[in-house]
Amino acid sequence: MSAPAVPRPPLVSLPALSPGLPGDLGPEDRVDGLEFADPELGPGSARAASVLDCRFASCEFAGLDLELAALTGCAFDRCAAAGLALVPSRLSNVRFDGCRVGSLEAYGAAFERVEFAACRLGYVNLRGAVLRDVRFEQCRIGELDLGQATAARAACPQSELEALEVVGAALADVDLRGASIGRITGLRGLAGATLDEQQVALLAPALAAEFGIRIGDPVP
Repeated sequence: MSAPAVPRPPLVSLPALSPGLPGDLGPEDRVDGLEFADPELGPGSARAASVLDCRFASCEFAGLDLELAALTGCAFDRCAAAGLALVPSRLSNVRFDGCRVGSLEAYGAAFERVEFAACRLGYVNLRGAVLRDVRFEQCRIGELDLGQATAARAACPQSELEALEVVGAALADVDLRGASIGRITGLRGLAGATLDEQQVALLAPALAAEFGIRIGDPVP
C-alpha cells in the first residue's frame, strides 16, 4: 500500500505591511496587507470580512466574530482566544504558529492549505467542514471533532489529541501516524486514514468491539 499523500504547506508570503488597528476589522470589510500587533481584537464583528495577506502577532481575540469571513495568505503568531468563531468561514493558505485557543468553532468551514504549529487548542469543532491540505504539527488538542467532515491530505505529526471524533467522516490520505490519541469516537469513520502499528495495537480492543470480533485465547 502506498504512503498517504503529504499535505501541501500554506503559501504565506507577506508583503511590506502597514500597521493595523482594531477598527480596521468590520463587517464585510476588505482588509489587505496589515499587521495587527499586540492589540485586543474584539468584542466586535468582522462577519463576512475579506482578510488578505495580513499578520496577527500576539493578539488577543476577545469575542471577535469572524463568521463567514474569508482569510487568505494570513499568519497568526502567538495569538490567544478563549473562543474563536470561524463558522462557516473560508481559510486558504493560512498559518497558525504558537497560538492558544480554548474553543475553535469552524463547523461547516472550508480549510485549504492551513497549518497549525505548536498550538494549544481546547476544542476544535470542524464538524461538516471540508479540509484540504491541513496539518496540526506539535499541537496539544483537547478534542478534535471531524464528525461528518470531508478531509483529504491531512496530518497530525507529533501532536497530542485527548479525543478524536470521526463519526460519519469521509477521509482520504489522512495520516495519523506520530500522533498520540487518547480516545477515538466513530471508529468506522477512520476508513481512509493511516495509523502506525502501535496505534492499531492500542485500538485493537475498541475495534474488536466495534465490529463484533471476539478475541479468545490461542487454541492449544
